[in-house]
Amino acid sequence: NARQKLHAYYGQVDMPIFSKLRFIGGGRFEDNFQSVKTFNPFDQTSVLLEKYNYKTYLNDFQSSIVDPSYRKSNVINANRNWLPAANFVFSPNDSTNVRVSYSETISRPDFREMSPFEFTPILGGPPVKGNPFLKRTYIHNYDLRYEFYPKGDEIIAVGVFYKNMSSPIEKVTEVDQQFRYTYTNAKRAYIQGLEFEARKGLAFISEKAKSFSLGINTFFIKSEVTLNDWLYYQLGQLGSTNTQSPTNLSRPLQGQSPYVYNFNLDYKFDEKGDHGITVLFNQFGKRIESVGGLGIPDTYERPVGMVDMVYRLKWKENWNFRIAGRNLNDARIKVVQEEPWSAKDITIASYRLGPTITFSATYNFN
Repeated sequence: NARQKLHAYYGQVDMPIFSKLRFIGGGRFEDNFQSVKTFNPFDQTSVLLEKYNYKTYLNDFQSSIVDPSYRKSNVINANRNWLPAANFVFSPNDSTNVRVSYSETISRPDFREMSPFEFTPILGGPPVKGNPFLKRTYIHNYDLRYEFYPKGDEIIAVGVFYKNMSSPIEKVTEVDQQFRYTYTNAKRAYIQGLEFEARKGLAFISEKAKSFSLGINTFFIKSEVTLNDWLYYQLGQLGSTNTQSPTNLSRPLQGQSPYVYNFNLDYKFDEKGDHGITVLFNQFGKRIESVGGLGIPDTYERPVGMVDMVYRLKWKENWNFRIAGRNLNDARIKVVQEEPWSAKDITIASYRLGPTITFSATYNFN
């Protein structure tokens, strides 16, 4: 059983400081409560004891004495956070913006990541076990972005960004009596990078191409993790809450690619763009799929390029229809691990997710 309650309150101010400088800022307060309770439905004794809840008057230590197989089944993650944000926009003319922004955000573990039980991934592979001791990740975001709008919906933009993360959640290798994956919090991490975005109509090529536009959005990223202290991992080897001792003491953040490319080609059937179709191609760079431990190398997900397509139609002012196809090329995802003595990649997993087609219809009452 799992449940989550999130109460959020926010306020925002959008005001000019002087004619060419605007301030957009505010804050968001979040009161979050997550709980997960697990039990074994195939153990009739466990089901019976759970039904009558005979351990309600015992603490975790006493329960482990009464029942040596006892494990903490009820995991609670509750916190309150104030999340400020500030954005300054300098507009020297009608076609140029310079944005400077700061914000604080959080990332919480999902129910499966914080559940103290093992499960087998639907696509196969080693078992994965949740970690009931996971903490939420707190992120400080800094952004600087220059935007130039030549005409219409065309844009040229360059930006730099920096993210400072406390307790980032990572997928790691855990080895005790068996090999499995689990989740843990690193101490800190940072992500910094450069963004470039451009969108250009193709009417300059030919009058017949005026309904087409080409766009690109690309990121070049560097990330690094600061691991927990040496004592933390030594205690883990003695049976503490963590049994994962990292193989590499200096590495990028798990799941973070060094680059991301996004290209799109858009065609408009009308002047407004209410009826159109967009073809997209996106690719990410090699990234850590799971962090290695106890001498076992990290596993990496190789670069994958996917083709998506979106058809949109606005009908009679109130209706919006959308058909989206994702991974239409059915790209193969491959996870590899470097063999230390030969420096060759060994395939750990190779699979296809298959294409996904979605349809949505929205009616606007305004």
